[in-house]
Amino acid sequence: MYDARVTIAATWRNERTTRARTRRESLTLRAVTLLARKLPSWHRARSAVMQTSACAAIDVGLFQAHPVAGWVGVGVSLFVLEALSGGER
Repeated sequence: MYDARVTIAATWRNERTTRARTRRESLTLRAVTLLARKLPSWHRARSAVMQTSACAAIDVGLFQAHPVAGWVGVGVSLFVLEALSGGER
């Protein structure tokens, strides 16, 4: 029931001075929070997938033309992916 004598300021002080309560949180929210801290951003993940797919498509096309050209393409693609990944910073 509503108590007219309780003010916003008093409630604020009371909540700030009491011991911090543990909030119940769903396991889904905990998992999402943990993954958001550990996994790369969506932009970085999307970039990595697109770059890898592009190199793979070029390599498949080169293998269709000639196996030696395909292997050379794989080597060049690996160098390109290494350069795009940033290496050690």
